[in-house]
Amino acid sequence: MTPSRATGLHQLRHWWVSTLIDGGATIKEVQTYAGHSSSRITLDIYGDLFERSGDRVRKIITSAFGNDAYPLRTVQDQ
Repeated sequence: MTPSRATGLHQLRHWWVSTLIDGGATIKEVQTYAGHSSSRITLDIYGDLFERSGDRVRKIITSAFGNDAYPLRTVQDQ
C-alpha cells in the first residue's frame, strides 16, 4: 500500500489526537501536543470530538449525585 493522506501518517495523527480527546485531554493540551498555533485551529478540526466528550461530563455529574457521601437533606432531616 502506498502511503497517502488517507492511509499514512496523516491518519495516524488524527487517530492519536482523537485518542487524546477521548481520554479526557483538554483543548489546550491537544493544541500543544498536536502543534497547533491556537486552540481555535484545534476546535475547528476536532471540535465535534470534544462535543461528544459531554458523555463524560454527564457520567461525572450522575456519579456525584449518586454518591452517598453527601446525601441530600430534606426538611424532615433538620
